Amino acid sequence: MSHVGIEQSQAIATTQVGVAQRLLYTTAQMLTLPQVAYEEALALVVEENLFLTQSEDSSGLRAGGSGSAEFFEETVVDRPRLSEVLLAQWQLHASSPLAYEAGVRIVSNLSAEGFHRLPLSTLVTDTISLVMLQRVAKEISRLDPIGCAVRDWVESLWVQSQEVPLHASWVEVPELMFRDAMGYWQAGDWAMAGRLFGESDADLMRRYLGQFTPYPGLAYDREPIVYRQVDLSLEEGEGKFEVALLSWMGVERLSQAEYQGLLAKMQSPQELAWLRRMWQEAGEVVAMHRYRSMQLLRVAQCIVDAQREYLQRNCMHLAPLQLDDIAKSLQMSISSVSRIIKGKSIRMMHGGTLALKDLLSRRQEHAGTHYSREAIKQKIKYILYRHYGERLSDAKVSRLLALENIHLARRTINKYRHEILCQK
Repeated sequence: MSHVGIEQSQAIATTQVGVAQRLLYTTAQMLTLPQVAYEEALALVVEENLFLTQSEDSSGLRAGGSGSAEFFEETVVDRPRLSEVLLAQWQLHASSPLAYEAGVRIVSNLSAEGFHRLPLSTLVTDTISLVMLQRVAKEISRLDPIGCAVRDWVESLWVQSQEVPLHASWVEVPELMFRDAMGYWQAGDWAMAGRLFGESDADLMRRYLGQFTPYPGLAYDREPIVYRQVDLSLEEGEGKFEVALLSWMGVERLSQAEYQGLLAKMQSPQELAWLRRMWQEAGEVVAMHRYRSMQLLRVAQCIVDAQREYLQRNCMHLAPLQLDDIAKSLQMSISSVSRIIKGKSIRMMHGGTLALKDLLSRRQEHAGTHYSREAIKQKIKYILYRHYGERLSDAKVSRLLALENIHLARRTINKYRHEILCQK
């Protein structure tokens, strides 16, 4: 090969390496975006490149045929602000000027949804104790709209259900039990949720809770409500679980003939260089889009396959699964797996959504048996339920776990109990 030929080959190789590096960098950026943000970014790229066109799910990589979970906005009618409504009522209900002042501090700390922005402990003053704040917040949560001045939407539903109980014994369901029942239900385990609710009919429970609103404060918000699209959907068919990418947007590059036709119309070297660059970038975008869809589905399917027992049964069967396990199984880097699952969520078969990261759990070994960290925390929860109303020390919980050949230090038990409470 001549000297000129060698230089040309090296130049081509250098260009190919540059293209590959640029493609990998762009793909790494796009992998971290949730589906809605990604499709918005992709739409801008398509609009700026004359060789690209949008298509309906052109990737051909959807694992199932589920319906569209579209991103949408609902504009709320202009109404009085939530703080104005609550304070007008609290002025009539407050038992003392000090209680009214505590109510003002609580209401001013509420988000648009009606939940505490900061913990009540941060609102304590020399004259207003935490106990008073908790009592006042409980009273405000019963004002109209019912379910505000609480921690989150689960507690809001619980408060609303206490005002309109399903049956006579419903008021005996504590918030902690209600919260865990909702967690099992979201994960598709109605059997466990029904036992905690004390109700065997899932349809009845769905209709009952459907009359309440999880975000009562938004009825008084002037801003639009934005519902975020789920990235993936889980479907069950022929005895196995399949993951589908919830996207109707694809991207394609125009044909080679159209490209050649435009090349023939260019009149200057600058125009030719610009056109060739646009054509190359269009090819990179198509490759990036296919790669992103394929990798997201591969990782999600790997996680779902590993957590089959959990998806079929309940949290006690969450298998030990870490980023390293997925990376080795798919022959990918840990950083790539981390980018792919970041901010991604999956819609479950029986309703509810889960973040992909919530399907991962650290591995622990006790008496030759592997447990996930979450499975052990669930066992601690069950012990607390069985002994509901009793004062259980960390040492006693440790002894009860030891009966199942799970040996944990008292400090570890205390740490897990604290994490369980923080999740509430």
